[in-house]
Amino acid sequence: MKKLLKKLSRQYHKSQSSRESLSDSGKESLLNPEEGIDRFVLNRKPITGDKLHKTLTAILNPGSIIATGGILLKAGVSDSTLYLGILPNYHEGERGYHHDIHLPIENEFTLIGGITAQRELTILFKCTDVTDEKRIEYRRAYRALAWAIDRCDGGEPVSLDWITVKLIEEQQVFQEIPEHLADIIQESPACE
Repeated sequence: MKKLLKKLSRQYHKSQSSRESLSDSGKESLLNPEEGIDRFVLNRKPITGDKLHKTLTAILNPGSIIATGGILLKAGVSDSTLYLGILPNYHEGERGYHHDIHLPIENEFTLIGGITAQRELTILFKCTDVTDEKRIEYRRAYRALAWAIDRCDGGEPVSLDWITVKLIEEQQVFQEIPEHLADIIQESPACE
């Protein structure tokens, strides 16, 4: 997995060498002031906003995501940190599993899902007793993840799948039912 992430990051870096440097713009694009997110952890290791931007962009590149059959992910937010765990669906003939992804912080607000080769995002949670207080935490986690994916999609948008939309609707996570990542991002935390 580490080799694949490094390879994808190198490929992205090479493709960007003739373009403007992302050393500042990459980090700025992942900083999320409304959510207070200014630190990042990928696969249990701290990572700069710039490196996370490059890595996610490489992973979400259409060729990469198709080659791996999509990705599996877990995400969580604690204080000012976005935690992400990512594995390819398939790598060197082996299938990936969510239970192989470990975040330093996993709790009932951890989001679990993936992005298919067709660029559809499934992002779910396990809690069945959703209260108004819990909805605030779920909204924050959804917004932080949507923000990162949206900024790294390379101009090839990722859409929400029907399962995610249905769960959000049934659990009344957002006031209005989102159809796109932008709908999640635009749901203001000030409404809480």
